Amino acid sequence: LQDFAAQITEVVARTFDYADCGLMIVDEDTSKIIRMRRSGPEVVEPITDLSVDGEGLVPKAIREGRLIYEPDVRSAQDYVVGDVRSLCELVVPLKSPQGILGVLDFQSMQTNAFNERDRRLVVALAERVAPALENALLYEKLKHHMAELEDHVRQRTFELQNTKEQLEIILRNSPDAIVLLDSHGFIMQANLSWLTMIGKSMRDIIGKPLSNFLPKSYRQTFQNILEKTLHDELENDISIELLNNNGLTTDIEISLAPIVDERDRGVVCNIRDMTQHKETERLLREALHRSEELNQLKVNLVTMTSHEFRTPLTTILSSSDIVAQYQERLSPEKIRRHMLKINREVEYLNSLIDDILLLGHRDGEFAAEYREIDMSKLIQDVIERIRETDNNAHPIHINLE
Repeated sequence: LQDFAAQITEVVARTFDYADCGLMIVDEDTSKIIRMRRSGPEVVEPITDLSVDGEGLVPKAIREGRLIYEPDVRSAQDYVVGDVRSLCELVVPLKSPQGILGVLDFQSMQTNAFNERDRRLVVALAERVAPALENALLYEKLKHHMAELEDHVRQRTFELQNTKEQLEIILRNSPDAIVLLDSHGFIMQANLSWLTMIGKSMRDIIGKPLSNFLPKSYRQTFQNILEKTLHDELENDISIELLNNNGLTTDIEISLAPIVDERDRGVVCNIRDMTQHKETERLLREALHRSEELNQLKVNLVTMTSHEFRTPLTTILSSSDIVAQYQERLSPEKIRRHMLKINREVEYLNSLIDDILLLGHRDGEFAAEYREIDMSKLIQDVIERIRETDNNAHPIHINLE
């Protein structure tokens, strides 16, 4: 394409030896206008980038699909300075059935450099250049596409070879058992982990149905899932108990994935020992249950502690407010009683905090200690706290007989 642009611009520049000629094309993907080549006596060197929806005579000619001629660019409203020496510009679009391919851009250091005859000649020239440019662009796209195809083939060949090597490595080193089946469920290949799991040799399993090595109670179920995997071309799982040569039961999970190509169909089975996994699940469930119990205990502790703190704090606040506001009118005995209440509640709060800290540092379970209490005294203490809290606003009567 570069050679084509050079040939066109050099031929045109020789025809119009008093002007520069440039070939520009439109990039369909970005709507940018790409300068391919310029030839001529003055070597015009534009410094501005152009786009189809931008300013300038070239974008205008592309958008409107017609010849644009400015005999004196200094008075042209749409002109964008590319080379300060240029005084006259003629832009001719290169059209194809698919649209505007690009333009021929003529610039001269003289005003009114192109007469009517020159403009007709340029239009006729553009009509011949456009098909040639279209062919050159198609050839460039074809060449680019061919290069991409060749690169894709090389890359694909490398990927296939790499995939084959990786599969062989996986089969050899996977801790999970892997078995390849044909469309009928017969074993084509298996790794060492599967042989170890069932206690067989490769000679014992190749060409035989995988279901033969499963417990009889699961064989039909496995066969149904195998057919479903091949029919739907989707992955499926089945969990079963496998009895090994030692008479021990192993929990396994078989994941079946379809293999579909142009020649044949098959299934790859990934067989995993789930014994440890299920044990881990059981331990996690137990831990989760213990965690939920602890969270509930925390909620209960916070609720209880909030209640236990609120009552003595209310008593302290009430007594301190009374002493602060009515100190002059209160007798020394009443002041002393209020101060004793404050001290008693402070001691209670300290005791409560000590108990909470003890709970935080103590590991394991606490042993319950049962004591006899004086219910009458306990009830009287509760009533007294309530009276102190609401300042005897609600009379309380109780009969302990």
